[in-house]
Amino acid sequence: MKKSLRRITIPIIAAAASLALATTPAFAYDNSMHTDDTDPGGVVYWTNNGDKLEVCDIEKDGYGVHVGISWSYNYDGPYTDAYYINQTAGNGTCGYRDAGDGGVYNIPEGTYVWVWIALKKGDKIDTDTRDDSVWLNPRLS
Repeated sequence: MKKSLRRITIPIIAAAASLALATTPAFAYDNSMHTDDTDPGGVVYWTNNGDKLEVCDIEKDGYGVHVGISWSYNYDGPYTDAYYINQTAGNGTCGYRDAGDGGVYNIPEGTYVWVWIALKKGDKIDTDTRDDSVWLNPRLS
């Protein structure tokens, strides 16, 4: 009886594990940045192909995450504000935008993107946690 139970159980566990691995989406990004606090509460990911921006609240701390993105044809600017994302749902939740959303979410290729991230509580952005960076959004062939 034990042998036959093992013969049934092991293949079921193996099948379930392979199904779980096969359905886990792969997320590759070109750049990332965390909020500038001692135990970062937020992270932003940027992928050039498709202008994918993902913002995640990674701490259950009562703060949300606020991200802004601007773009320019020149590294030194001037930069055009594109959009902002607020992610306030708590630990482990993410907000997502990409070029497929159209309009301001489709950042021109061959530009620089200036991305900044900070924690936010209510309507107040905590500027002490702000971090920013400029990344290249290259022309894709």
